[in-house]
Amino acid sequence: MVEPTIRIDQRHLDGLNRSLDDVNKQGPTVLQRSINRAITRMNTQVKRAPRDEYHIKATDIAANIRPIKASRSNLAGRIKADDVSVPLEKFKISPRTVNPRRKSPIKAAVRKGGSPKPIPGAFMADINGPKVFERTSKARLPIRRLYGPSVHTMLANTDVREPIEETGLDIFNREFDRQIIRILERGNR
Repeated sequence: MVEPTIRIDQRHLDGLNRSLDDVNKQGPTVLQRSINRAITRMNTQVKRAPRDEYHIKATDIAANIRPIKASRSNLAGRIKADDVSVPLEKFKISPRTVNPRRKSPIKAAVRKGGSPKPIPGAFMADINGPKVFERTSKARLPIRRLYGPSVHTMLANTDVREPIEETGLDIFNREFDRQIIRILERGNR
């Protein structure tokens, strides 16, 4: 799986069973709350992390992701990233204006660290906002829109995915411990 995930190992389940022998009914609630807190934090990280590697805005990432939270009956949570390519104009494009008489090529940079590369035959057209197109033949029509990688593909990059998973696991562990302490303290009253 290339999406950011949190893996719960047997150590977490053993710790939960030992700590909550008297209140075993609270086990799923502890896991649900811990997973959901981690998912919420990972959702924030997913919007930030790709921006270190790619020329893209957080709003363009957010439009293509959706957190799926855990419930007591389904203790699985994840962040679903759509595998839909992001339009090229959402990345670094130069020049960004529409000019039918432009002689210089449109340049684009998707990843950070490199200079923008010219795209032969590409042009900007204003169709509900400026968009990047290219012709598919020598004729005026048909044209096709140009796209960059999908958010799913960006998150598959290990440089992007690993920090998100580390943050999620750290938050999960802290919240897991906090929820157990909270339940045990409530039981001692």
